[in-house]
Amino acid sequence: MIVRYVLLTLFLFASEAPLLLIAQPPGTSPLSTSNAPPPIRVRRQGTSAIDSLKNLLVSTEGDARIRVLRSLGWEYRKFDLLPSFDYALQSVELARSSSSAELAASLNVLGITYRNISNYPKSLECFVEALRIALKARNWREEGYAYNNMGDVYHLQGNDEWAANNVEKALHIFEKNTYLEGQGYCFARLGEIAESRKQFNEALGYNTRAYDIRRALGDTTQMYIALAKIGTVHQAERRFTQALDCYARALDFMRISHATSDVAAMLGRIAIAQLDMGNIRTAIQTAQEGFAFAQKSRTKIDIQELSMVLWRSYAALGEYKQAFEYQSLYLATRDSITSEQSIKQTAAIQIKYEIQRKQDEIEALENSHQVIRWALVVGLSMAIILIVILVNRSRLKQRTTTEILRQQGILTEQSKEIELANTEIQEKNLIIEEERQLSQRLLLNVLPAGIAARLMAGEKLIADRFQYVTVLFADIAGFTALSKRTAPEELVALLDTIFSEFDSIAEEFQLEKIKTIGDCYMLVGGLPEPMPEHCERVANAALAMRESVQVLNDALGLNVAMRMGMHTGEVVAGVIGKKKFSYDLWGDTVNTASRMESHGEAGRIHVSEEVFTALQGKFAFEKRGEIEVKGKGVMRTYFLTGSSA
Repeated sequence: MIVRYVLLTLFLFASEAPLLLIAQPPGTSPLSTSNAPPPIRVRRQGTSAIDSLKNLLVSTEGDARIRVLRSLGWEYRKFDLLPSFDYALQSVELARSSSSAELAASLNVLGITYRNISNYPKSLECFVEALRIALKARNWREEGYAYNNMGDVYHLQGNDEWAANNVEKALHIFEKNTYLEGQGYCFARLGEIAESRKQFNEALGYNTRAYDIRRALGDTTQMYIALAKIGTVHQAERRFTQALDCYARALDFMRISHATSDVAAMLGRIAIAQLDMGNIRTAIQTAQEGFAFAQKSRTKIDIQELSMVLWRSYAALGEYKQAFEYQSLYLATRDSITSEQSIKQTAAIQIKYEIQRKQDEIEALENSHQVIRWALVVGLSMAIILIVILVNRSRLKQRTTTEILRQQGILTEQSKEIELANTEIQEKNLIIEEERQLSQRLLLNVLPAGIAARLMAGEKLIADRFQYVTVLFADIAGFTALSKRTAPEELVALLDTIFSEFDSIAEEFQLEKIKTIGDCYMLVGGLPEPMPEHCERVANAALAMRESVQVLNDALGLNVAMRMGMHTGEVVAGVIGKKKFSYDLWGDTVNTASRMESHGEAGRIHVSEEVFTALQGKFAFEKRGEIEVKGKGVMRTYFLTGSSA
């Protein structure tokens, strides 16, 4: 093991080591600490995500398989470290064997599994290699995540000076490339560092910038996390009114994100602030509400904290019977948590042993293969030398034969035949190139350019997950009745006119048309290349589409009305089919957007509350209220009426 550390250190000094050493504190080794999470593209967490990924794993290969393995390692990281390690290791090994560009990202996830069992030297070994590969490949995204992750580790180890140094490097990279998601992570981390230094004004500024970025991205989960951190800073400075305002807004976003598991903890923070302000009865009321959530979710840490708030509150009022009941519950819950933590620590020790045993087996296998590699290198070198000798002898023989044929006058006739054959080959090559260009144009007509390029590069299965996109469905109201009273050729011409105009609008706002189904038109913003303003672009496109239909009605004396629906969220996108390719979307976001259209009104743009939240202040809306939506239950929805300007 020591020999491997020495060799890796020398290797880093021989390559990009100076760049890496800048990020290390004086007197420490680049292999002395570890680091934390680069974001993974598969964001839906839990058993449903794992089941979906395992199904994908059966039919994927190449880089797609590497990404699925890596995502499985990421998803398992919170509740089962052994499979997390196994999947992450498989991802790294497959990326190494195929010289894949996915290696840096896979090393980041493997490093996270080591960090989660506190094996900081092995963790940093992975992150350092990931950073070196990212620098060599000019992969600014993985480079930024690596620096940001190093900052997180230094912060966890109490070295906030070097933590800030590394995170600022990451922030510079992300700002240079206008990558908002990465900037959001950096500002959140800088806020944590500033708060631990008791630099509350700086912490407030960083957390506010993190919130603004998450709001621009429409990421409601990270929005309420950022608001909670802002509230914590206000509370630490005893600015209780501002803290309570932040907590209340965070609760609103929790409800939008359906994050009910976090409601109890947030109500606990609010109750503590109210208690510190002297509003004891209000604190009891809030704590009781949070206590009900905590009991429903059976979250012991929240039950413990809320019991403590109620104990202190009743004691402050002199109501000692209730205070004693909650004090007893607090102590019992604390003892239960302590017991569970002891069991978890014992299990963690066993997991560390199992992972270390696997790592020792891998290293032993690598050492045994080292001798074989050297033997293969020597054997291959001898084979190459032999081939060179044979090739040179063959060339010498050919030159001799050619000279003899030239002398006999035979070479002239052969040259003419070869020239004629070359001409025929060139003509055939021109035909092949024309056919290839035609095929490429046809492919670009049905697929986004980036997806078409991946198919032409040989990628067999294309399946990606996008956390932030906006989907729009547009449908002609009363189309069935219209089709009955309109001649077929006139009906097709009308659809062609409307949808051609929609195609132009989609191209103008850099959106992707997915498909048309009869009189229904579907487009999406935010893929295959992510864009932070996807929801705003789709909203502008919807308004333009509605206006274009009205212009058509005025010009042709028609009375066509489009019914449109929008929703924003996560989707899975991919290519299906072998002969007739189709790029399509799947997921609850697609279903909800379709429901917004079907439950909408003619000539209006019906949107979900998530769209309203993302665009509030930028566009004008009309509140529709709560309606019963098929398959979704009661939803609060709105009509998009125009731009706020």
